[in-house]
Amino acid sequence: MVTFMNKIEGLLSKLSGWVLLLARVSVGIVFCNSGWYKFNHLEQTIGFFSSLGIPQAQLQVPFVAGVEFLGGLALIIGFRARLVTLPLIGVMSVAVLTAKLKEVTGVASFVGLEEFNFALILALIATNGPGYFAVSRRKRS
Repeated sequence: MVTFMNKIEGLLSKLSGWVLLLARVSVGIVFCNSGWYKFNHLEQTIGFFSSLGIPQAQLQVPFVAGVEFLGGLALIIGFRARLVTLPLIGVMSVAVLTAKLKEVTGVASFVGLEEFNFALILALIATNGPGYFAVSRRKRS
């Protein structure tokens, strides 16, 4: 039984690079799309940010759109994926604090927030690396 479990754990370990690749590309597509939307709907998004009480929304929206779009592209190709996750986690944190926190009624509703789950996936990429097929993947020694 132990040998069988060891084989399963070995197989799962070999799959981690593929799982990280899928997570990185999936989240990258979402952020790229979100940033693109913000760029193409600046006035609408500025109004939304303003309604949330975000200061200097006319400056914040293009900045956030750029972080999301360029960060998403970087994640898709795996360029400096670990570092790229940090500003995206920041964007998700601000989104939770400004737009979603009022929806939270407990731990389950907090961990169920889309933004929390994106931040968690980004944190996994930051700590475990980009997975396979990343343009700036470090060589293992």
